[in-house]
Amino acid sequence: MIQKQKHNINKIANEIESEFGLEIYWDYKDELSEEQILKIILEEDGLMEVEDELYEHNIDYISETVTEAIKEYCKKHDIELDDEELDELRMECESRFKFDINGLLNNSSAHIRVQLNTNEGMIDTNEGMKNETVRMFRKRFRNKFRLTDLQKEINNCSGYGNFNFYFKVSGSDILVLKEQVQQGYILLRKGLFFGLFDSFNGGGSILEMELLKDINLNLKDWRIKDDKEAVVKRLLNDTSIYYGVSIIGDSKKYGIQQVYGLISSAWKEW
Repeated sequence: MIQKQKHNINKIANEIESEFGLEIYWDYKDELSEEQILKIILEEDGLMEVEDELYEHNIDYISETVTEAIKEYCKKHDIELDDEELDELRMECESRFKFDINGLLNNSSAHIRVQLNTNEGMIDTNEGMKNETVRMFRKRFRNKFRLTDLQKEINNCSGYGNFNFYFKVSGSDILVLKEQVQQGYILLRKGLFFGLFDSFNGGGSILEMELLKDINLNLKDWRIKDDKEAVVKRLLNDTSIYYGVSIIGDSKKYGIQQVYGLISSAWKEW
């Protein structure tokens, strides 16, 4: 009895991948959710996790595409595979399926708030310029804002709030921001708007302060001006998050957009 020769599944998968392109091409309307964008930015393995989510969400499409590609390939090359080979080839092709994540990122954007946290929980603006966090803010952001704008912000705040910068991040900048966050800092660019905002109660001030110069913020402690070795060592031994920086999707809780209804031009590109 002549034994049937087994086919080289890996070789066939290579040829199918080359001929048919095992990849999802996103529609111009397809985009990542705010939750997915935040996961990519904030979590070390966030990009991979989002890709896994996309795979699971599109598993039926992937299966159908692979099945059709195998069918066409076998017909074109006059190849007959047994059930075991077909299953092995399907799994191999499905595992190779690619996502043009950059194409999807180019379609995507999110409104982001960067909040400066404090051991007060929220700044008591009734204390005016004498407030401890306000004094630390003035020191850290010296020459990067107008003092008259800060005074207006405090005078127009209903009592409590935290400094919040707000902007829109989109496209490849999502990955740039991710890289910065994973390195422990964030660059806030000249021209961004910010002010005092309380998302818990859904209120704040006029949010029209303008950042006059770029500034790098240490995410663990925004008061720190550099990342010298001695400073980093001290921070690593400090388990508090009182002066950390929170990066928040604006749709969570009572966001700036929901509370203020800010026009799109107020959301500067990061």
